[in-house]
Amino acid sequence: MEDGEDQFHKKFTPHTFRTVFTTLMRNQGMKQHVLQYIRGDAESETMDIYTRVDRDDVREEYLDCIKPLGL
Repeated sequence: MEDGEDQFHKKFTPHTFRTVFTTLMRNQGMKQHVLQYIRGDAESETMDIYTRVDRDDVREEYLDCIKPLGL
């Protein structure tokens, strides 16, 4: 990326669209089998390739789950 650009200024390809769409729909709670049907995937594992996980979300989820364990 060039100076002043962010991730949304780079080339937007069909692959990028699939990644953004899949990530947003999963984050909104769309049922996996419905998303799989919409995307036309034969295997549900294919969606994992097109899903991005935000590190801050991972950290928050981890902290929420680890606290009740008292570790």
